[in-house]
Amino acid sequence: MSSKNQTPKSMFSKVAAFLKLGDEGKLQSFYSRLQRTVEQDIKKLTTSRSLLVSNFQEVIEQYQYDIQDAVEAVDSAWMNVTPEQVSTNELQSSFMGQYLDGVSRAEAKVTALEDSRSRAEKSHASSLESIDEQIARFNTLLVRITGESSEA
Repeated sequence: MSSKNQTPKSMFSKVAAFLKLGDEGKLQSFYSRLQRTVEQDIKKLTTSRSLLVSNFQEVIEQYQYDIQDAVEAVDSAWMNVTPEQVSTNELQSSFMGQYLDGVSRAEAKVTALEDSRSRAEKSHASSLESIDEQIARFNTLLVRITGESSEA
């Protein structure tokens, strides 16, 4: 009988109290949601870091193959002379520039690949450092929210 006399507001208060939707319940709900969000962000960053490392290993392997091929091309450029090409003084003089250009191009390719690999390594290290800093910030935030660390 008394339930018919209750206003919707008072019924809401009882339901809210039952469901812990008072100020404490709202704060608890907020911090739980914040914790889940931060944990998800940490997981996403950790996954991104793993993928970055894996992809970088493939890139470095490709650079190693390319550099190895380029070094072999330098060796081939140095050996790229036949007796017919240098049989006379005139042929020797005219072939010399072409020969040295071929060697220079092959050596320049090795240098370019090594420089490119070095830039990729620096970029990779910078990306990892950035991700690690973000994970550390989220872990610090998580510790402040929960009082415990999420590090595995």
